[in-house]
Amino acid sequence: MNAPTPKPGGCYVGVPEIFSLGQVCEIVARAFGEHACYLVGSATERPDFRDVDVRLIMNDDKWHALFGSNDNGEILLFWSVINTALSEYIARRTGLRIDFQVQSMTQANGALHGKKPRHPLGIFIRDEAPEWSRIPWTSKPKLQETET
Repeated sequence: MNAPTPKPGGCYVGVPEIFSLGQVCEIVARAFGEHACYLVGSATERPDFRDVDVRLIMNDDKWHALFGSNDNGEILLFWSVINTALSEYIARRTGLRIDFQVQSMTQANGALHGKKPRHPLGIFIRDEAPEWSRIPWTSKPKLQETET
C-alpha cells in the first residue's frame, strides 16, 4: 500500500477547520502582542495526525517575564495552565484536538524544534472594508406614495 504523498508547504487539516483555526489564532497571537501562531507537527506531515500542534513563539525576554527564568517550560505551573486553557479554548472554537504551547525563541529554534517546518496561522490581509459594509443598515427604503 502506498503512503499518501505529502502536501508540500501545506497541511492535512480541512479547509473550514484551518480557516477557523486561523481566525482563533489571530486573536490569541494579538492578545500576547505577537504576529502569528504557527502550525507545526504531524498535521503538516500526514493525514492520520493525532492532534493539531499550534505554537506561539515570543522573544526570550518576554517569555521569561511571563513564565520565569527556568528554560524548561514543561515544569512550570503557570506555563502549563496557559497552554492547557488555550488548547481547550482553541479546540472548542475549531472542533479540532489542539496541542497549544507558548515557546521562547530559544526553545522554538533549538535542536528539538528548529529544523521543522512552521506554517503561520491567522495572517489576514488588512484591506479596506468592502463596499457593501459602508451601506447604512438603518436606512429605510423609500415607499411609493399612493393617491387616495
